[in-house]
Amino acid sequence: MKTKTAFRNCILILVISTCLASTGCMRYYRLLEFKKQLKEIDTYFTYVDYNGLYCDIHEAVLTIDDIKWLGLFPTENSQIKDKTVWLLNFVNQHPEYDSSSSGYHLVVKLTFQNGLLSRVELPHSFMRLVPTDLLKFYLSSFGNANINLAKQNLAIDFDKVPGGAPMLFYPRYEDFIETLGQPLEIKEMENNKFQCKFSYKLDSNETNLPVVANVSFKKHLNTFQHANFYFGPYRFSFNDRVLGLKY
Repeated sequence: MKTKTAFRNCILILVISTCLASTGCMRYYRLLEFKKQLKEIDTYFTYVDYNGLYCDIHEAVLTIDDIKWLGLFPTENSQIKDKTVWLLNFVNQHPEYDSSSSGYHLVVKLTFQNGLLSRVELPHSFMRLVPTDLLKFYLSSFGNANINLAKQNLAIDFDKVPGGAPMLFYPRYEDFIETLGQPLEIKEMENNKFQCKFSYKLDSNETNLPVVANVSFKKHLNTFQHANFYFGPYRFSFNDRVLGLKY
């Protein structure tokens, strides 16, 4: 009996070791570890809002391959000693804007130290739509979210987040136009609302990842109501009470 039990334990250890050694399992572990860090965002991250938002990650866990697995590839890639620097240029797809209309393209910078993501830099214009404190709240909310593997999603009710939501911020239609440029489409909706579609593509030799934002506004006041962001296979949605991710 003891021999059978020992044999089963050996098989179990072998299976677990094989799983942990596989790329998929280790990647899932790193993503979960990153999610845990988001839960304690002030411990693991430092934010500097100066001519853009700089976010330094104190205990980096995500690899370059993890970021590629999520669908991101560099427009430009440079190496400085032990640092790899990516520039990701999201090009506005409105026919009015060409490659010289840089003001309406979004450029994100990622820095990897020894192959691990250590810094994220967002353009200053992005802060018009999501101020630093609100962005930190959204990210930390993901850290507190429960993952539904069966439905492949996670959702956060802001009322249930420890500490509660910060002061609500309602960007206006004019803020989106100033930051993102003219929408591809505008359509009328029920309940005194209208919806705008903004479209981008990641400029890279390795992918043309589409990024689409459908944003609804309340008429007359032109204030933000709800948004769905489609990032490749992912859908990110939020309003003033709930935030969700479908993958």
